[in-house]
Amino acid sequence: MSDNPLLNNVGLSSQANIDFPDPFLDMASLAMPRSLHDVLDMCEKIWLKNGTYRMAAQRIVRYFITNIEFERIDDEKRKELMAFLNTKLHVVEQLMLIGDDFLGYGNSFSSIVLPFRRFLRCPKCGQQRPIEKSNWKFQNWKFVGRCANCGEDVEYQRIDRRSAESDRIKVKRWAPQEFRLQWHPYSQDYRYFWRIPTYFSTEIKKGNPFFVEHTPWELIDTIKKNQIFKFNPGVIYHMREETLSGVRTGGWGVSRLLSNFAQAWYTQVLHRANEAIAQDYVVPFRTVTPGPRPGASQADPLINMNVPGFTQKVMNMIKEHRKDPASWHALPFPIAYQALGGEAKELVTPEMLDQGLDTLLNGIGIPAELYRGTLQFQAMPTALRLFQQTWPQLVAQLNGWLEWAIEIICTSQKWDQPEKVFLQPVTMADDIERRQIWLQLASANMISKKTAFSPWNINAPEEQRKIFEEQKLFDKLQSEFQEDTEQSQMNNDVMRGMQPGQQGGGMMGGGVDPSQAGAAMTPQDLTAQAEEIAAQLLAIPSDKDRRTELVNIKHSNPTLHAQVKQMMTDMRGQAASQGQQMILQQQQQGM
Repeated sequence: MSDNPLLNNVGLSSQANIDFPDPFLDMASLAMPRSLHDVLDMCEKIWLKNGTYRMAAQRIVRYFITNIEFERIDDEKRKELMAFLNTKLHVVEQLMLIGDDFLGYGNSFSSIVLPFRRFLRCPKCGQQRPIEKSNWKFQNWKFVGRCANCGEDVEYQRIDRRSAESDRIKVKRWAPQEFRLQWHPYSQDYRYFWRIPTYFSTEIKKGNPFFVEHTPWELIDTIKKNQIFKFNPGVIYHMREETLSGVRTGGWGVSRLLSNFAQAWYTQVLHRANEAIAQDYVVPFRTVTPGPRPGASQADPLINMNVPGFTQKVMNMIKEHRKDPASWHALPFPIAYQALGGEAKELVTPEMLDQGLDTLLNGIGIPAELYRGTLQFQAMPTALRLFQQTWPQLVAQLNGWLEWAIEIICTSQKWDQPEKVFLQPVTMADDIERRQIWLQLASANMISKKTAFSPWNINAPEEQRKIFEEQKLFDKLQSEFQEDTEQSQMNNDVMRGMQPGQQGGGMMGGGVDPSQAGAAMTPQDLTAQAEEIAAQLLAIPSDKDRRTELVNIKHSNPTLHAQVKQMMTDMRGQAASQGQQMILQQQQQGM
């Protein structure tokens, strides 16, 4: 018996149940995959055939892929690196696909393909040209052709150079079925090997120009020697689904589908049964037979009847009726109609199918409410926290892949490398309560606006700059409007024969000196006015504009200015206290 449990398909022995069969030797155990290759094929088949499982797994991956964060890197360099990741490498899409491989196979193999340029050099004249601009053929593993410069038939010298073209950097995902591993059980070191597919090696051996131009020479030399390709350390990033320490997998990850194979098999059996029911029992089988003749004798109509003639007559009637539903038909005797089957509604078991699918997804770690989109808001914070703790290895391995890929790319392109790269935590982006607390703490200057606005992917300094620009524009428009209004008033005064600046009497009376506005007010009125002004000033996003308003109030009414400043201090303290209390309540609920 093999040491690898993936190769053994046996039940659990039990001495206590000698008189009864082993309950673990069920029908699904007879269909379980017996080798690693069969396991990978089984995972691939379920992924491609079961659309509900595939969509649920993809939602899991995409739920955890959030904004990418960098630490300790210049803002300008950060923008350039983020632009490359989004527009050139399409890193979010690559993370999604790598996560799909991880959940589908339990393993994901990927590498960063760095661009290179292949040149051919004439040994006689020394001219060197790119391979795509040279006249050559690949024969007997050599580049031969006629040199365009000297006109001689030569065997070119191959020269490969690393290219600095960042837009040609690609992410390569490898098929797990084509990989072989060497894994050390103590040091946990890996060696990765690629069994080059037959179709690929055939094109190289035929000298297909497209394949030869873009294939590294190490691969071509491996094909020439009929060997398997060995990768250098650090070239392959291997994401794997870990299992129990006692399960000897040879360094491979084990898909959650394998431990839930019995449920997946059961669900597929229900699918197949419903398919058979739909084929046989949805449309009834309709028959037409001679009916009994009316009368006391009730003689059998088949005694004196030409059965083939009756059958032909009935089929002709059906054919004519299909052509012309309004047509009339006649028979010399009555007929009986009977529908056989059609009881599919009573045979189909949608409840069993839904239950089987829910059990399968729950065993894998996918809540049924998530893939159905029915999470209730009241239970959402707690449910999401429990769900996030079910998939910590997915987030950790995606973050590890990001750091590995950024290090390779920055080293090859000689870019500044950030100290740390990671996906923004999901709780930060989705916890509604925490976002509200952060906004209150930011309004009280307890935390930075950059931290408070990060869940919305808002750049606080950039938004502040836009606010200043808008304020300048509003001030300019307001000044122009005031100038137009004053000019219009002067024109009206001139038209009425008044001197510019002269005030006309009216029923509303004249202006009041702001310094005397508080003289006729009670202390309660002054406090109410100060509270209203303080709330308005705290709502102003610009500190400069807030200080300007305070200076104006101080010049016009020092007493009101002191009251407003005290009210602003009290309001900030209340906001900070409320934010701290909400944080304490949230921590107690989490405990």
